[in-house]
Formats: sequence, C-alpha cells, structure tokens
Amino acid sequence: MPRLAPTFFIGIVPPAILAIDIHKLIVASQSGVLRWIDAQTMKSIGFVAILINWGFAFWWFVLSLIIVAHYIRNIQLPYALSWWAFTFPFGALSIASGVVAKVTGCNICQVLFLLVLAIYLGIWSIVTYKTIGNTLSGKVF
Repeated sequence: MPRLAPTFFIGIVPPAILAIDIHKLIVASQSGVLRWIDAQTMKSIGFVAILINWGFAFWWFVLSLIIVAHYIRNIQLPYALSWWAFTFPFGALSIASGVVAKVTGCNICQVLFLLVLAIYLGIWSIVTYKTIGNTLSGKVF
C-alpha cells in the first residue's frame, strides 16, 4: 500500500541508535564510569561496531529512498499521517552520522552528516506543512 511506504524507513532506526549507544558506551568507559570495561578495548571494538551499524543504517536509507522513489514514480504516494514515519528515522540517521563524523574525523562523513541533516530538516518541514494543510482542509480525518 502506498500509504505505508514511509514506514519502510523505520528499519533505519535500530542500527542508527545502536551506533549512537555504542559511542556513548565508549565515552562512558573512557571517563571511568564503566570501571569493569577496559577503555581501549571498548574504543577499538566500538569503533568497528559503530561503522558496521551506521553502514547498515545508511544502506537501509538508500534502499528506502529507492522504494519511495518507485512509489512516487510508478504508483502514487498520497499524504497520510504515516508520513511522520519519515522523520524519526532521518533524525536517528543524522545523529548517527554525526557520531561517525566525530569518531572517524573523516571529511566525507562530515559531508554525509550535513547532507542527511539537510534532508532531515527538509522532510520534517514538508511533513509538517502537509499535516497542517491536510488537517485544516479536513482530509486527515
């Protein structure tokens, strides 16, 4: 169903949140809060785990864009309240992208972070505009 196409983006969230959480564990282990975890080991393993999770989230993002583009191009993607499913995954992916940019220090990751953040702000603005317009016109109900 075209109205449920935005919900495919929800698959971005778990690996993106895992990348963020792993970064928080690294920071906590370095500050001494987690005394039972060796900070250097956590940093080494966490770095790889962050990249794997973020990579999977970004792959899911690209896959989701392809699916939504298919609906827009071949079928239709009418406004529904399910469009709010676009916003949270983009927020999680943008935060995870910021974590990856910070952890790696990679300029390409910084550009990807800014790109995803710009898309997130654009999507949020469009969904808000559509929600207000369709609520005022009564189409949501």
